[in-house]
Amino acid sequence: MTQLLTENTVAGNFVQVLPFSLLVTLIYLLLRWRDRKRREIPLRAGKETVYALFVLYSIGLLALLVTPINFWSNFWHSVIYGHADWDEWAFFLTGWNFIPSFMKSGVTFGDWVVEMLTMNVLMFVPMGVFMRLTGRKTKIGRPLVVAIGVPLLIELFQPVVGRSFDIDDVILNFLGIVVGYYAASLILLPFSRHSHTPSDKETPEVKNV
Repeated sequence: MTQLLTENTVAGNFVQVLPFSLLVTLIYLLLRWRDRKRREIPLRAGKETVYALFVLYSIGLLALLVTPINFWSNFWHSVIYGHADWDEWAFFLTGWNFIPSFMKSGVTFGDWVVEMLTMNVLMFVPMGVFMRLTGRKTKIGRPLVVAIGVPLLIELFQPVVGRSFDIDDVILNFLGIVVGYYAASLILLPFSRHSHTPSDKETPEVKNV
């Protein structure tokens, strides 16, 4: 466990932000429970579970993407060993890439590059799924606006914490959200039709004249 908390790997990053994400989610649940109790609104276990998981995922994602590189591994290194390389960051100093890699000549896609491309898509698939589960089905354009807006805002903020803006990340994150949203929509489609289909026993309301 100590190794996971202090190493820069996919599994390590997940473990490093999990305690913080759980703490924020717990605070969210307590505030939501208090609000619903005050307003006398009943809580539905299934719905609240989905919302809580969405919060847990979103906080974990933001904790990884809007903090300096290796922030969490250094944080846990400080907690466990009492020191870390905090002086290695340079805020507002980074690179900007506005040209997608597929438009560049001479770019080679090795195993590491393919892995990173895949991770950038998969990392945002849950966001699309949760968007569909926590909201009603809307016009086709609205999810696309969110799918491009959220990754773009994250990438524009990353240079503030010494990370780089990369248009490739925006494109791949966009694809992940779109895949997740419309995959969830297809899965929920039969249930949506069933819920809106009137029963044979139902009869239209007759108004008295």
